Amino acid sequence: MRNTKQYGFPKRIHIKSRKEFAKVRYKGEYKKSDSFLLSVYTEKRQQTTKFGINLRKGFKSAVERNRVKRVIREVLRHNKKTFPEGSLVLTIAKPNTAQLKNSEIRAELKSLFELTNRDD
Repeated sequence: MRNTKQYGFPKRIHIKSRKEFAKVRYKGEYKKSDSFLLSVYTEKRQQTTKFGINLRKGFKSAVERNRVKRVIREVLRHNKKTFPEGSLVLTIAKPNTAQLKNSEIRAELKSLFELTNRDD
């Protein structure tokens, strides 16, 4: 295995297949906030934690979509270790996320991650 940076977000930890997206979407445990849905599905036989980002319809421009996705990726990179090993984590952003500042997005996601860990 290659030596990856501590805060890297390599392609191998992205949820890419339709099957994985469906699994985390329908079998995962959901947590909600005003602007996000977070679904976490833990699979014992999988070793790598994988992350996916999904945006709901309603973002007006590509600039908004890309900014929100960039901030979500940043928060996920810095909080990879908060999820159990072998988890599939899907972050779904609602359209009202586009009106939030970057710092507000970070704060809301971090509080959602803490909520997820508190239930364990």
